[in-house]
Amino acid sequence: MTETNTSTNANHAVGRPVVVKGGIQKGRGCVRPVRTIVFNVAGVTFENRQTLLEMCAEAGVTTCTIQAEPVPGIDSNAKSVRVQVDGESYHIGFVPRRITGIVEAGGAQVLAIDTFDPDGASVYYCKVRARRV
Repeated sequence: MTETNTSTNANHAVGRPVVVKGGIQKGRGCVRPVRTIVFNVAGVTFENRQTLLEMCAEAGVTTCTIQAEPVPGIDSNAKSVRVQVDGESYHIGFVPRRITGIVEAGGAQVLAIDTFDPDGASVYYCKVRARRV
């Protein structure tokens, strides 16, 4: 049974989980939940990235890598999103600027690569789930 408590030591010694402020469980035998964030990759319409996304969709890409990639004069905190297709690494876009501070670099999951039709023109987008810092 889980108890609500703002302290991290109540019942901790006996191995029962304790829910602390923020809802994170601590205690022996408990798995701490991984916090994630879902976002659409930014910049997918630039630098021939639509062709890359089409290739990724056809290849069934399910994972990607997020890494720090500062853009001089534009965004010193930028994080790029890269995918592997046939052993080659491709840059498909960026983590949106408003959330770069809370997205952890490393492996991430591609949830969807699909199209939508604004103004009758088919455009690819990519939705990603990544770890929060």
